[in-house]
Amino acid sequence: MFIKMVLWFRAMFEHGIDKATSPSIWIIIPILTLVWITIIRDSHWLHDFWLQTTNSFYLIVTIIIFAIQVFFWVLWYSIMKQNWYFDDYIDWDEKNPWSYALICPWVALVVFWFFFVHLWLVKNWIIDKYSLVYYMVLVPIILVQIKTIIVLFKLNKKLI
Repeated sequence: MFIKMVLWFRAMFEHGIDKATSPSIWIIIPILTLVWITIIRDSHWLHDFWLQTTNSFYLIVTIIIFAIQVFFWVLWYSIMKQNWYFDDYIDWDEKNPWSYALICPWVALVVFWFFFVHLWLVKNWIIDKYSLVYYMVLVPIILVQIKTIIVLFKLNKKLI
């Protein structure tokens, strides 16, 4: 994966980014979410054999993966904003099936956030489940989920 990322960057600097397919690069975000879930699930069953993990291990892995995801969010969002991708393919009449690649990273963010809230904040008694703080922490991600659904309906209306 890292070798491919280096090759992506090299090709982008040499040839530029195609506006129509630029959302496909955002797919690294859901892939990292799946890697993160795999690490958690594998460590649970490996715990029975020999791997003794702690909450700090999970928190460190979460922070590292989330930092990589944020890097790609900011990078690709700024690139697509400079290319006027959102204006042309979401709000105007240009049609492109690659636009559906915009949905997957936002869904991955929602999944990642819910895992983070429940596995680390609630499980470690940082916040109480169903408390006011709990709902305040969930409000931004629920708004992201609503915005994702709105964009999905826009794309469906335009492309189907």
